[in-house]
Amino acid sequence: MENNKMPQQNPKHQEKLKEYRKNIDRIDKQIIGLLKKRFEISKKIGEYKKQNNLPVKNKKREKQLIEKRIKSLEKTSLKPGFIKKIFKLILKESRKIQKN
Repeated sequence: MENNKMPQQNPKHQEKLKEYRKNIDRIDKQIIGLLKKRFEISKKIGEYKKQNNLPVKNKKREKQLIEKRIKSLEKTSLKPGFIKKIFKLILKESRKIQKN
């Protein structure tokens, strides 16, 4: 007969995981705060572009931005493909904000 019960976790391990998760929560809060600030600036850029009859999308600027972000990874363990995906999502959301 199989035992489907989860093994009892050591309280020491639980405390360490709790500490790590607390740090992740703090970092996630910072990430959200920074995204909020970034999108506030995107809104201002959108207003400026409307006033000056400029297009929302600037492919050249977006390509340069992603390339710069990838180059800044040289001494990190972050993967270029991952950063490219994140910034494509950020830029997509920025364009939506600029259109409103």
